[in-house]
Amino acid sequence: MFGTKPLTRFVIWCAAGICVLAMTTTAGCVAFHPMTIDEVPFRQRAQTQEQDLVSVTVAVPSSRETKKLFGVNLSRQNIQPVWLEIRNKDTVPYWFFPSHLDPAYYSPNEAAFKHRLPLGGETHQNLTHHFQAVSLDNYIPPGTTNSGFVYCNLDEGIKHVNVTLLGIK
Repeated sequence: MFGTKPLTRFVIWCAAGICVLAMTTTAGCVAFHPMTIDEVPFRQRAQTQEQDLVSVTVAVPSSRETKKLFGVNLSRQNIQPVWLEIRNKDTVPYWFFPSHLDPAYYSPNEAAFKHRLPLGGETHQNLTHHFQAVSLDNYIPPGTTNSGFVYCNLDEGIKHVNVTLLGIK
């Protein structure tokens, strides 16, 4: 039987401990360097529609662009970020409903949480903060423009986008 002598068992346990320590130490050292939205030209493909005093611009980055924007490969987790810019020229506020865009959309924290294992520790906290910082705020006050990402389920090919806004007149 393998490792029956006490010294052999001790050496095996030490080697296993060193391997575990090395794996957990390097997991926290994964580089996280997302690019800014202005450095990735995905918005060149944006589409805009306007109704009354509200305009909505939509752009969907490719898998490669997504990795640059978020520092991780979201498509491996079947997540597709959709960038929206909502311009409210009206005198009333509007609310955006991400569940109408994708009933099973991910919150920024959920999308970041799916990448916790390869990153770990402080890097995962930075990732979570980044996902929150670039996400779309659902409240659009009068006379303002909000932009950011909504984390949807991955659709290969053309992405159908349905943006629902609620405003009380």
